[in-house]
Amino acid sequence: MTRRAPVFQGEALVEPAGLTELTRGRARRASTARALMDLPLFVLSALIIAYIADVVGFVPWGYLVVAAWLASGPVVLVRRVEDAVVSSRERLRRPSADEQRRLGPAWEKVTGSARVDQDAYRLWVESSAEINAFATAGHTVAVTERAINVLSPAALEAVLAHELGHHLGGHTWFSLLRYWYSLPALYALRFATHLSLALVSAFSSGNVAISLVVGAGIACVVGLLLVSLPVVGAAVAVVVLAPFGVLWLRRSQEHQADMVAVRLGYGTELANMLRSTSRSRPPAQGSGAAWLTRAGASHPSEAERVQRIEGQLQVEARAELGRPRPSQGGGA
Repeated sequence: MTRRAPVFQGEALVEPAGLTELTRGRARRASTARALMDLPLFVLSALIIAYIADVVGFVPWGYLVVAAWLASGPVVLVRRVEDAVVSSRERLRRPSADEQRRLGPAWEKVTGSARVDQDAYRLWVESSAEINAFATAGHTVAVTERAINVLSPAALEAVLAHELGHHLGGHTWFSLLRYWYSLPALYALRFATHLSLALVSAFSSGNVAISLVVGAGIACVVGLLLVSLPVVGAAVAVVVLAPFGVLWLRRSQEHQADMVAVRLGYGTELANMLRSTSRSRPPAQGSGAAWLTRAGASHPSEAERVQRIEGQLQVEARAELGRPRPSQGGGA
């Protein structure tokens, strides 16, 4: 397959010919949604830090806590600090020599297709038996051990192209600062997400009694806080409800990254890999609350992603057919 060559100037995508204004509009709307979603996370983080400062006493230690949190942002922009923060939180390690021999050529081809510096991002490995990969804020691209060992070179390139798509079109320094200042809220949201998904799982499995009891308990706690402590109550309400908004945004970002992989020429390989992953996954249980299950998912289903990828491939195929062909000279 011939790889198309869009150009990325710095981290901004210069679209190849044939892509529509609608595609660019979707990217702008996704970026705007991401920034808006980060705002309440920052506010919630600030409330958590203010609460800690209040517990220790604002004078003098509380002010020092707030000042240290605000001043810590620029420090995380140092590459070694970023690596330490991301690797410890995500439990990552650097590739072994054998893993690098598989990852290196694939990453070189993908970054060559995108025309970006392959050394601008850091490759990491997650010790996991699942076939997976992910990108975090900053310069991190991580692949699981199983994905490295099981996927074909073409499929591995497609996965890396998708993860690169999460980075391109934005500013890594800004995404890293957003990530850092959102960490207090993200830890709180992780706890709330586990609680919310436990409720979803109980409801999906048909255990309505447990769902009602847990849901009523959460509603009572939130209601009491809203009545007695409006500020804390509002923060708790954000913690309980925001996970579903964050999960929706993550699903949207997955589709956007898929479209970048398609533009780089990896659409077919990515769709084939997703089909294979879907076939190896056990069927979901409890279809009675499918909409709740989808709302609690951080990724769209493989079937949905394949459908959108194939739709974009068809759009690009029709656009390719509609392009004028260069005339060939010839003498009579």
